[in-house]
Amino acid sequence: MSMTVAPEDVILGVLQEARKRSHRRLYRTALVKLVYLVDYIYAQHSGGRTLTGLDYIWDSYGPNASNNEIVQSADTLEKPRHDIKMERIVTPAGNRTYLYEVNEGARDEPLDDALGQAIISDVVAAYGGLHWAQLVQVAKDTRPFRDAKQGQPLNLQPDAQRASRLAKLRDAAADGRYDSLGPAVTGEELKARYGLDT
Repeated sequence: MSMTVAPEDVILGVLQEARKRSHRRLYRTALVKLVYLVDYIYAQHSGGRTLTGLDYIWDSYGPNASNNEIVQSADTLEKPRHDIKMERIVTPAGNRTYLYEVNEGARDEPLDDALGQAIISDVVAAYGGLHWAQLVQVAKDTRPFRDAKQGQPLNLQPDAQRASRLAKLRDAAADGRYDSLGPAVTGEELKARYGLDT
């Protein structure tokens, strides 16, 4: 795996993928949560290292990059780079919000990190079409958020027990041990056969 990817490149990748999938703009909250989900999933495959190198906290609206760095990075894409457009709008309730979209002619290059690129595509495919409030809930349902308190940093390190179980399952599949399971094997039999803890 490569070193971290600039947050601006991940944001641009998320917005480009959103355009490819639905030709829609993303609310600021949705953009922040999608980048968080990319970083969270990436961290589960890289020993806790995020794709962007950002750290996360539980702020007023759920998971967010420390010091609001995703929004700050998006601002550099709008000006001076002009890769994205940010529109300030007022909702019918009178609240100010922001919509982001990639500009025509923005650079469209895959990331140097193939895993990161695949995760961006998968995250936007799975969650990009959700209403922003649903997306906030998805982000809040992640283990790092559930294990923290408001204002605290989020620990994106992979769960050691889960990682051990997955490694055992991968080894069993690679060795062909699942090829001879036979009919009606119970979960308890699988656990005993492959040394899995409950």
